[in-house]
Parts: sequence; C-alpha cells; structure tokens
Amino acid sequence: WINIDFKTAEQELDRLKKSAQGDLKVQRAFALLKIEAWELETAENMSRELLKKNPNDIETSLVLGRALMLQKKYPDALALANDLISKNPKDAAGYFLKADVFFWDQKPKEAEEVLKEGLKLNPLNADARFYYGYAIWRRIDATQLNDMVAQWEIALALNPLHFQSHWHLGNGHTNLTYADYVD
Repeated sequence: WINIDFKTAEQELDRLKKSAQGDLKVQRAFALLKIEAWELETAENMSRELLKKNPNDIETSLVLGRALMLQKKYPDALALANDLISKNPKDAAGYFLKADVFFWDQKPKEAEEVLKEGLKLNPLNADARFYYGYAIWRRIDATQLNDMVAQWEIALALNPLHFQSHWHLGNGHTNLTYADYVD
C-alpha cells in the first residue's frame, strides 16, 4: 500500500481465507482499493454496508467520507465530518476529513482553520502536515514558502514515502528560485 502497488495489495487480500475476508479491516481495505480504482460509488456502497454493522467505526466513516468527497458530494461529506467531530471531539480524524472536503470544495481558508484544530490533537499525521503546507502554498505569498516546505519535510520525516509531498516537491513546488540554481 505504501508503495502505491494497489494491484498487489488487492491480490494479497484476495489470498486470505474466506473467513478472514469477512473481517471489518479487510472489507474496509477492499473499499479503499475501490477508491484508488476510482470506483467511487462502489466504495460508497461498501462503506455504507459496513457502517450498518459497525456504526461507530471511525475508519470506515473516513473511507465513506473520502468516497463522498471525491464524488463531489461535499455537503454529505461535510455532514459526516461534522458528525465525527461532534461524536469524537478529541479525535483529529473528523477535523482532517473536514479540512480535506474544504480543500476539494475550493475553500482553502476554511480548510486551514479546521486543519489547525486537528493538528492540535494529532501533530504527527503526515497527510495533515502535507495539507497544512499546501494551505500555506494556497495563500499565494512567496515569503511563506519556507514554512510550506517545512511542513512537507515533517510529512516526509513521518513517512519517507509520502506520495503527495514527493509529487509536489518533485514538480517544483518548492521554496527555491532560479537564483538558487545559478551555480
């Protein structure tokens, strides 16, 4: 999964015994793979079925929230995030989902505010650190690019294979300018 080899991940899940394939974590992993395959409605339906049996499972709610968000069902995803926050105010997961929804819905200022709340609860989340750096970048203020990169460096320290940090840095979203490359 960390190496973005989703086909192998799916094959490994398929190899499990039938009894193990009914496990909540395994079923949730299958739903996540549907998201990666961009089979978003299937992932949504799978998550909803899992939540019928396990209504308080935060991880499955996050999978559902991601499936909703990627289908641009922003009000539904936002309602789910708010529900998670109200039921689990000391858990950063709902805040991070809400921030993600705001980013996708082109509301970076709102995303940053919610992200800060989540980071107070869980400062060692690589995705959240990436998104906080992304929020800084979205301010469109070149004087803050060092702060952006600092957040992405934290994300990479937490997860050296963090895909989004590598992608953005590798595609030139850095604090460097042409003057830094003169030599």
